[in-house]
Amino acid sequence: MGAVSEEAASSSAIVSALRRVRILVFVECLLLGLALMAGAAVAGSARDLVETTTAIGLVGGIALALQLLLLLPVWKPRARRARGVPVWLSLGAGAVLTAALAGGFAAALYHAFQEGKGDAYVPAGLLVAAFAWPVGTVLFVSLFAGRGSTSSPEWIVARMARGILKGTAFEALAVLPLDAMIRRKSDCYCVAGSVLSWAVCVAVGVIVFGPAALLPAVARHRDRHYDLRCDGCGALLADASSDPSTYREAGVERCGCGELVRAAPRAARMGQH
Repeated sequence: MGAVSEEAASSSAIVSALRRVRILVFVECLLLGLALMAGAAVAGSARDLVETTTAIGLVGGIALALQLLLLLPVWKPRARRARGVPVWLSLGAGAVLTAALAGGFAAALYHAFQEGKGDAYVPAGLLVAAFAWPVGTVLFVSLFAGRGSTSSPEWIVARMARGILKGTAFEALAVLPLDAMIRRKSDCYCVAGSVLSWAVCVAVGVIVFGPAALLPAVARHRDRHYDLRCDGCGALLADASSDPSTYREAGVERCGCGELVRAAPRAARMGQH
């Protein structure tokens, strides 16, 4: 009964935390719809209508898709050590955002030290971003979801999102001296590598702010969910303890999947409730 009551309490807390995430996604979808309506309202011709709504839909759709990919492992809990497609997609989305930050900073850096005028900083930033994406994916997988990692998928994405959010703030400050160097060569405030970098920082910050703010709460509630289950297959430890395929050796329990679950102290805690 203790395990069942803890399971019910854990599920209730998770549902409450996930409700905030769903509200975030709903509000952002609503804002995207309002932006499309506003773009259509100010369009002066059919061509302007197509161009404006396409641009808003493309930019907003990519931003929303990246955020949904970040949240993908959160919707349905799996085993604590489970990785698989949802986690890889989230790490890949995080690598895309990090690559965008790297490309924006590279554009500002190139423009600051560029001789003369021109817009060569744009392809330079795109080249750096294209190279940083696969490299960042490999690094994220190694750092956050390597074989030695014992973090749950929720904590993996939460820590990555918070790290990217800190990176946007750091880049926004680091671009300030580069912007001063660019202003010495040009009085145009519209087209500059520093402006491009700040625009990328704002976009990435908007995308990761929601996950960075909400996922830690979801991850904390899910910790109790995982404590009641096998890290390898996700089966309830109470069920695993009564399963004849499990065995006990030196005070340690193993699940039927072979995972070392150390259920004895957990079972003792569950029996106290």
